[in-house]
Amino acid sequence: VMEKMKRKRLTKIVGTLTKLSNNHKLLVDLFSEGVDGMGIFLDHGKDTCKDLVQAIRKAAGECGVLVPIILEQKNKKRILAKVFSPPIEVLKGTEISIYSMAQQELAAKEEKAIAINCPPFAELKIKEKCVILFDMGKTSAVVTQVEENKLRCTFRCNGTIFDNSIVHILDSETQEAIELPFNKTAAECIEDVETAIELDVEFILVNGLESTLEIVEARKQLAVKNSKIKIMAKVDNKWSTAEIDSYIDLIDGVVVARAELGIKMRTEIAFWLQKPIIHKCNMRAIPCMEASHFLDSIAEFPKPTCAETTDVYMAVIEGFDCLMFTKELLYGKYPLHGIRAMHDICCIAEEKFDYSAHYVDLVAKTKKPFDSLEAVSSSAVSTAFNMKSPVMIALTERGRGTRYLAKYKPYAAVLALCQVPKVAHQCGLYRSIFPLICTCTNLEDPIKELIETMKKEGILHPEDNIILYSGLKEEKTGTENTMKAILIEQLYL
Repeated sequence: VMEKMKRKRLTKIVGTLTKLSNNHKLLVDLFSEGVDGMGIFLDHGKDTCKDLVQAIRKAAGECGVLVPIILEQKNKKRILAKVFSPPIEVLKGTEISIYSMAQQELAAKEEKAIAINCPPFAELKIKEKCVILFDMGKTSAVVTQVEENKLRCTFRCNGTIFDNSIVHILDSETQEAIELPFNKTAAECIEDVETAIELDVEFILVNGLESTLEIVEARKQLAVKNSKIKIMAKVDNKWSTAEIDSYIDLIDGVVVARAELGIKMRTEIAFWLQKPIIHKCNMRAIPCMEASHFLDSIAEFPKPTCAETTDVYMAVIEGFDCLMFTKELLYGKYPLHGIRAMHDICCIAEEKFDYSAHYVDLVAKTKKPFDSLEAVSSSAVSTAFNMKSPVMIALTERGRGTRYLAKYKPYAAVLALCQVPKVAHQCGLYRSIFPLICTCTNLEDPIKELIETMKKEGILHPEDNIILYSGLKEEKTGTENTMKAILIEQLYL
């Protein structure tokens, strides 16, 4: 925790892990460089996800860090590629056969062939000149011949097709993505939630929303099992974007999948729509994460382009809590260079972020009167601004207080002492929050030790003030949600 606080980056960096990128040394290096969370995909199979969770926990334990895991549920509308050999390298002009999964035996016999999980192609109205996108457009091909269970395609550019690469098929006329005609049932939603509980992850990510059913069913099942797993929603289609007000109060966080939005709607509209989503999340004190296409060139080159640097900078300035690397980065040549570059860009952007304006805007727009939690949390952040406190210490049991501290985005690093390990992991996705598990009943000595450690590490100095926020109920008075300011040089005198 101290190493992360010394780095002075408040925005969180989240990676994604697949079977192909599951490497213990790489994970240790990523966590040592400051990766704060990891995402995995249930589409890849329960057993694979179990192995990935174990790998993440092992590497995180070795590094002494808390790494929250986000499990993305199965997406019945998602088309995935099945590759029967090592990743297929293609060049512009390369021809390839694409079979439906019913004919995957035929695909396995061809050198340049894959299978995809979809109905017969005639049912999807796939025609010649339709465009096939792989991994959000990393490479693409044009359909030249259509049969009932087979497509012949010619690639328009160089690229690589991996096993489980995400596939989008664009209509030849509208250029919009053709979606599979499948909807998730309540039983399938429950099955995904039970898998998340079994794997003991921190978040389950609900995707492909067409109604609030999946969120409601997930919430019910978590309550039945008395699970503390939080629910995040993936904004990845037109409905989830247009109807966000119908479900945002039912969830604990949002992931804006801009790559998928850019395929399913005009890119200029997708970019504009993310701004109100960020504001809605900030107002509700839930984390908002942006995913896809960050520093893509790092897969081939050790230094990002100026445009990519600006992209990360603007995401921080707009108020995202987390930035998620997609799996392609981990397949690339320079994953650690990417993490270091994103860290440096985030730090520079945070120096330029207008914290005071953000605070004033949220206070003005939040409904009055505040409850005690919001009132004390906002006052603690305001006091930290006014006293220029470099550190805030928050004591929390359920994490609600740290949520509201993060809502107002303090420039101070918030060291959150959490009594529940699951809560501590979940707090790791909140901007400005640095969680630590602390199960002591008497917190005075641990706090004193932490302050002494921060002084030795150069995080605190004798002339500094710190803000102590407590969301715990005091035994003597029965009060909770309290705040006080402490001058370091006068502490424990």
